[in-house]
This record gives sequence, structure tokens and C-alpha cells, in this order.
Amino acid sequence: MTNTFRVFAPGRFVLSGEHQDYIGLPVLSQAIPYYQIFEVTPNDNHKIVFVSEVTNEKIVFSTDDVILSYVSSRDYVRSAWNVVSQYSLSRAKGALIRSLTEFTLAAGLASSSAFVTGLVEVFLQLKGIKKIDPLLRAKLAFNAEVTEFNEPGGMQDHLAASFGGTNFLLFHPKIQVNPLKFNLNGHLFIINSGVQKKNTVGDLVLLKEKINQAIYEAKRADPNFDIQVFPTKKIENLTLNKEYEKVLHGILTMRNLTLTLKRELKINDGLISYEKLGEYFNKQQDIIENNLEVTNPLIQKTIKDITNLGATGAKVNGSGKGGAIIAVFPPFENVNEIKDAIRNLGYSVFYVGESGRGCFVLRHYK
Repeated sequence: MTNTFRVFAPGRFVLSGEHQDYIGLPVLSQAIPYYQIFEVTPNDNHKIVFVSEVTNEKIVFSTDDVILSYVSSRDYVRSAWNVVSQYSLSRAKGALIRSLTEFTLAAGLASSSAFVTGLVEVFLQLKGIKKIDPLLRAKLAFNAEVTEFNEPGGMQDHLAASFGGTNFLLFHPKIQVNPLKFNLNGHLFIINSGVQKKNTVGDLVLLKEKINQAIYEAKRADPNFDIQVFPTKKIENLTLNKEYEKVLHGILTMRNLTLTLKRELKINDGLISYEKLGEYFNKQQDIIENNLEVTNPLIQKTIKDITNLGATGAKVNGSGKGGAIIAVFPPFENVNEIKDAIRNLGYSVFYVGESGRGCFVLRHYK
């Protein structure tokens, strides 16, 4: 019997809370049932051979090397190895690792975080660590993707990939992952606008700087300012300049939407109508476009096209300047007919009929 196994790590979309995690505000996140996949065949030659079926990249190194030098700014294979090697000094088996994907890269679906989370699990398995707390796995993946390269993102993507399901994520005063029921009376679709995100990290850096500066100015105006609880209606009392006031109003309104949606899901045992979720999506998109200003004309055109097909709400997913749109349609519409109509407009589409599983290992598959 072959000792080959597969590791699966899901992407995610944000139900509510874009651009909130890296400033310590809560997020409602759902893993998607599409995965970064790693086919792993262990051996005893103490050599890792990584091959990407997506990019044709090939990386080879010895398992005797505890710390590898990076050869690029986002050298995630080596960074995942380095972080796991620092976590566990156990010697790893060698392996051939083939990397595949079930969803679009560079589209705001957290493909890189799913990739790193899956690789962390692969290297843990090769070191003989068969079970690990999903929060610890998410933290290791965050360190491999963000800390190692001083990148600007938060941890919500790694938590989604590690835990799976639908979760209310808290980041202050400590990280908490609170599973939620999510039962939509309607259909969810992920639509790829075709706008590839060319500079995700750079876009995030600029936006994070702008948000942090707005928070700094608010604290200068009011030393008791607390972004977790400060009322939106009191922003005008801070006498900020118009740009910072606009950004701060968007961030706090997004916070309020996220908390309200979480309460609604809890009260109704996860049930939410397509009209109500569409309303939440549209309000968030308004903030993304008009307060945070992280959109572009092609994204706006995609949302208009999808709305004209009958979507009750749609918003950009991820950092905002490219890639995926998440849209909600009425339950009485036929899924395949919606998919065909979206494809006829020139977009690729994924149906989200359920949430994805958290990072898992499959052995003895055919």
C-alpha cells in the first residue's frame, strides 16, 4: 500500500469585515469548499522535492537544513519549512510534494494563506506530528507568510484555512475563533472578475498606513479613543480632516455591520435570507468603494453585471483591487442557469453550496 497522502487547505471569503483583522477588529469569515492540495509521497532519502503543477516551480532541499535562505520576497515553501523546523527539531522524512489548486490564484480568495497553511501541515506530518491544534497551525502559517517577510496582512485567512467552516473571529484582546451556524435561504457564488491582483502586498501596505494614520489622528484628538467601541456618530466631534474622517467612518461602520450580522446569525440559529445578506454585502461594498477607495472600474462593472442578472447583493472579496466578487441570489433561481448566465458574460464562477473543511489530511485515497 502506498504511503502517499494528500493535504487540503481551503480558501475563504469574507461575509463581513474586510480590512478589519489587521487593526484588531472582528471578522465574519467562511472557508470555501475549494482547496490548495498537496500530494505527498514520503521517502527515506532526506530530501524535499517540491513541484508546483500550477507554476511549474521546482524546489529541492535537504531535511538536514534547519534554516533555509530565501531566494525571493515571498518564498513561502522555504519559509514554511523554516517556521516548522523552529517549532520542532524532529528530523523530517524526505518527500516528493506536488502542489495543485482547485480555485483561482491572486483573486482575493486567500490562496497564498491556504497554500502556506497546507504546507505547514505537510511539513508537520513529515516530522511525525500527526495532530496539531488548529490555532497553533494558523499561527505557524501566519508567521511563515506574514512575519517572515514583514508583510501587512492579518491572521484571518490562516484561521479560515486551519479551522474551516463559518467563524466569528476576534483579534482583541486575544485571538478567538467562534464557530457560527450559517444557513442561507439563497445561493452564493464567487465570480472571478478577471482582474488579477498585481500588487496585493503593496495595496495592503498603503491602505493599512492610511487606516493607522486615521486612528492615530483620532487618538490625538481624543486620548480615550478606542476603535473597539467608539460610536460612529461621534466621529465628527474629533474634527479630523475629511480624508481621515471618511476612512474612520468606513472602518467603524464596517465594524458595526459585522457585529450586527453576527448577532442576527446567533439569534436566528444561522438562518438568513438572501435579501438581508444582499443588503449587508451592498453596504460593505459602498464602504470599500467610497470610504476605503480600494476598487477599480472593472470591479464596479462586474458587480453591476451580476446585479443585473438578479443578485440581491455583491461585494468585492479580499484586499479590493482585483479578483473575486461574492454575490447572493434568490433561492428560487436555478444554480446551473445562474452559472451559465455569468459565464456568458465572460466571467468564471464557483458555486458555494457549503463551507469548506479546515485543513485536513487524506490517506489511502485512490
